[in-house]
Parts: sequence; structure tokens; C-alpha cells
Amino acid sequence: MRVEASVQNQKAWEHLVYEWRIQTQGTPEELARKIKKSPEDFLRYHAEYFGNVRQKKIASICGSDGQRAVALALLGAFPTVFDISQPQKEYALQLAEAANVTIEYQVGDFCTLNKAKYTDCFDYTYCEGGILHYFQNLDLFFQTIRNILKPNGIMICSDYHPFQKTFVSEPPVRNVEMTHGNYFDTAVHKGHVPYAKYFIPEQQKDFPYCMLRFYTLSEICNAVTAAGLTFHKLYEHPRHDNDKIPGEFTIIAKK
Repeated sequence: MRVEASVQNQKAWEHLVYEWRIQTQGTPEELARKIKKSPEDFLRYHAEYFGNVRQKKIASICGSDGQRAVALALLGAFPTVFDISQPQKEYALQLAEAANVTIEYQVGDFCTLNKAKYTDCFDYTYCEGGILHYFQNLDLFFQTIRNILKPNGIMICSDYHPFQKTFVSEPPVRNVEMTHGNYFDTAVHKGHVPYAKYFIPEQQKDFPYCMLRFYTLSEICNAVTAAGLTFHKLYEHPRHDNDKIPGEFTIIAKK
């Protein structure tokens, strides 16, 4: 199931994703100009969790279009993006070139990366933007993170709060629709990539589906500790449109 999901999710995230990037955030040159003005802004509230990143090696897990990696590079870090989409790599490398920085970008299944090359390699691993539901084996995911961190290396993992499995604010909310509001749902669901909605209905029909597994907060936390990572902090962040309910969470853990 894990390998099948990885192959299917790669198909989905390579379909019209370069075109979507151009459509929604502009050319790599246009986005590079924005990032160069204020790279910290592109790390959102996660910037405070890093501190000084100069000369630090940082793994951007599922780093998509590379904008976080480029922001980190502009701040003096040495970022490597791990992602499953070749078109995203093309956009990211063009973005880095336009920003006059260098990033490394590896395309493939993160959980089967070159362990000999990356073991004990990174000062930080950085996951953000809602990625955990693409992985069918959280234990393996966090074990891989632990493996590539240096001793005393730090994991920053920010994701959608699992509470969103139960709460609808404005339809369609794909995880609520799939899980039927069941917080403890453990099924693997088929769904579209989030950017499919930006294309006309005729094009949406051609989008390959993703395979998604929506976890509870305890499943995520337990997988972190099972991997041998030591918890430092767990933060819960409000939704952008309703500060009375959780929208995201961030886990800081150390190897």
C-alpha cells in the first residue's frame, strides 16, 4: 500500500503543477523578487523556531516549489528539498537561479532516499504546509527524519491540525467530506490535489487522484516518539479565519 500510494501521489503532483504555480504565484523570476525582499516572511511563524540558520544544512521535506528553501538559502543556509514531483523541481531550480542562490533538490519517495548519502547529514528537517496525509506509514516517515538528522539535530514539523477532520467552515473541505467528520477515521481515501479546483471542470476530470490517510494528533505524536525523537515543544495554532479553533500544529523535536 505504501509504495502504491507513493507512485499514485507522484502522478497526481506532476499533473499541471508547473502551470498552476505560474498561474497563482507568477513566474520564478516574479516570485524570487518577492522572496528577496523579505525571506523571513516566507517561513511564516516558523522563522522563530530556527534562529540563526547561517551555514546550517536544512532538509525541506516535501518542499514543493522551493520557496521555503530559497528563503532559507537567502538567510545563509544550505537547503536540500525532498519532493516527489519533477515539475516542482524545475520551478524550484528556476526560482533559486532567479534569486541568485543554490539549493539541492532530490525527486523521489522521501522514505526510500539514499541513506548512505544523507545519514546524520542535516542540522534541521523542516516539514510544513500539510504533508503527513500523503504518507501511509508515519513510523517510517519519522524514522527517516531521525536518520538524516545530525546528533542533536532538530525537527520542525508543522501540519494541518487533525481537528479539521471534524469541522467544516466553508465547503468543500476534502478531509471532512472523506472522513464524514470522524476524527478517528483510519481509512485510506482517494482525493484530488488541492490545486485541481483552480482549473476548469473539463480539466479537473483529468487529474489523477491522490491516496490520503488523515491521522489523529496522538498517532502523529506517538510516531515521533517511536522513531526515537525527543519532544521539545508542541504548539497549536488558530485557523486564519477563526481564531477560536485550531488550524495547524507544530512539533519541535530533537535527535
